[in-house]
Amino acid sequence: MEGRLPVLEQEGDLKELQVHDALGSARSFLEKPTPERYRYVVDDARTAIFEALTSHGHLSVIESSWNPVNEGFEIGGVLYRDMLQSGIYTAQHPVEIQRRRIEQKEEELIEDLYKTGRLKGHALLTISPYPEEMSDFDAKNNGYRPDNRKYKLRWVEVDDFGDRKTEELNMSGSDNQLFARFYNAMGYDLGANPTHLEVLSAPMLVDKNQINKVEEAARILDKLTEKNVLFGSENNNFSVTHENVRAISKYREEKVKSEIIVMADQLINIARLYPNGIKAFKEYEKYLLNTIGAICLNQPEYANYALGNPASDYLKLAKAHMDRGQISHAIELYESAMAKAEIIVCGMRIAEEGETNFENSSNTMKCVTCPFCKNTVDAIVTPKKIKCPSCEKEVNR
Repeated sequence: MEGRLPVLEQEGDLKELQVHDALGSARSFLEKPTPERYRYVVDDARTAIFEALTSHGHLSVIESSWNPVNEGFEIGGVLYRDMLQSGIYTAQHPVEIQRRRIEQKEEELIEDLYKTGRLKGHALLTISPYPEEMSDFDAKNNGYRPDNRKYKLRWVEVDDFGDRKTEELNMSGSDNQLFARFYNAMGYDLGANPTHLEVLSAPMLVDKNQINKVEEAARILDKLTEKNVLFGSENNNFSVTHENVRAISKYREEKVKSEIIVMADQLINIARLYPNGIKAFKEYEKYLLNTIGAICLNQPEYANYALGNPASDYLKLAKAHMDRGQISHAIELYESAMAKAEIIVCGMRIAEEGETNFENSSNTMKCVTCPFCKNTVDAIVTPKKIKCPSCEKEVNR
């Protein structure tokens, strides 16, 4: 273990934590529209979508590179440490502020490990646990899942050219005593009953001859539970294993690539139209919820976890009506689903709170499959008609 990061006091020194509107990547792109900065926007969209869709057994990868002038890792021209410094819009809970500050210290450690050559042949492994100090209500509002106590394994490695990969693997069943046993199995002492902040504050410098990828760490943790689990869960709906999680995750992301790109473009449009952070964030929330709803409509296996009940039940019925060409009924059920939907993602909880997303989405239904031309389109909706912009056929509502 490289040495524990400081568990910061919960009071004081909060002025540095800047509230922003979750559109930092899009605003960065508008300042300087380069391919690298556009990739940063796409990464943000992809991360938000799969945080909402997947409970466990999904591996996301973010690439960055070393900037020798600024002595830090950059994504799209923005320093990683600056992104962490800016925090996130809803990071107001004292425990969440603690976590963000610890992650800033972790980034400083990664920079130091790289500059001193200690990352060569090694990776930094961090367990990011569920925050058990929060109530269920506060946990949801800060983007955590009390239902499955989702946590992450974060794996950072850097090659000889300064190209970095940050990999995060979703796991279920956060358990601080389990993490203490994991550290003990790796030859380190974290104590018998650490707090979640103490676990987060103890990144481990791993010899890649000992553990060569994050999936292996997941395998060890699963074995230590002494239960029949995969990625901490006994309910592995997607048949994902330690051996295929990397390939399956890439397949999932490729399957919704068009939705990711559309959302990235929409983030840029929102940032362009709304200089006010709060207004922009509200638009971001609405669009993200609609995007998740559209993906779940076409791939209902995600609906239960992503949207909860009864929204997922309505959405599955909507899909059945769409497949039969009963578009009007499908629209009504979709509206009902999104009015009841709740997603928990990336530091926030998003819900319609009694309004239908459909009524607030510029008179379109995003990313639906036209029953006539079979293209995926944003259907144009009027009080009486639903029209495909591709083949221009329309039906009565």
